[in-house]
Amino acid sequence: MRVSKARRQVLGGGSGRQVAVYGHAVSQGEVYSARFEFYGSGRELYQAVKFAYEGYVPRHAHTFVKVSARDFLRNPELYGVRGYWTAKDVRS
Repeated sequence: MRVSKARRQVLGGGSGRQVAVYGHAVSQGEVYSARFEFYGSGRELYQAVKFAYEGYVPRHAHTFVKVSARDFLRNPELYGVRGYWTAKDVRS
């Protein structure tokens, strides 16, 4: 089955590459389990994971975030807040 380019964008993750960053996050003095799931090209995925490791965690109200790596890099404050990971792991 062929999927058009417009349909692929609606479905998300057209290239099929995904990376998850998950673990325990600390933001505003609270420790909670959190997860970012990024999809996109290899270079964008690498940059998004690196950026998340350097100090962005999902908001406490929305601890599971699935987002395009490109969108996260353009506007990280929309998807997360400044904080740090106490325990983290990356899976692809």
